[in-house]
Amino acid sequence: IDSFFSAPKTAYSRQLLQAALPTQPLKAVVSETLLALHDLTICFRAPKRYWWQRCDQVIAVEEASFLIGHGQTLALIGCSGSGKTTLAKALVGLVPYQQGTVTFKAKQVIANRLSARWVQMIFQNPYEALNPRMTIAQSLSEGLDAQSAWPSGQTKREYLLSLLESVSLL
Repeated sequence: IDSFFSAPKTAYSRQLLQAALPTQPLKAVVSETLLALHDLTICFRAPKRYWWQRCDQVIAVEEASFLIGHGQTLALIGCSGSGKTTLAKALVGLVPYQQGTVTFKAKQVIANRLSARWVQMIFQNPYEALNPRMTIAQSLSEGLDAQSAWPSGQTKREYLLSLLESVSLL
């Protein structure tokens, strides 16, 4: 992975890095840890070809560890099949992990699942994830309604506008 950043091989990689990397050095931000993974390992049973064969385990993710602080973003970069999606699925409880610990807001996650109120999947294909008949405000409201996550002291419109502004969409 280091070579991707220090000496990208393809023109597309160089263009991607040039567009994504900041032109000025980032200031170090010390923040409280929001999410911590330590030595997370995820395995699957390999299918048998014949009835007399024993099932083997395939290690999909081996001893993954990282920390994310409040307001920070983490990008998982890897080849197809390297375990990025499997790791995300384990965090939301769609795939069990066999080893390691997950800590969210300084509390260890029990039963291999973070609360859906705090962590959800965002799928890559917007045509399957977003309903074209709904406005962005309606799509955001739907999730917030389902979680009863509206803050007090603001109207729904004010809160939605602040969300859009916080991610530079307004």
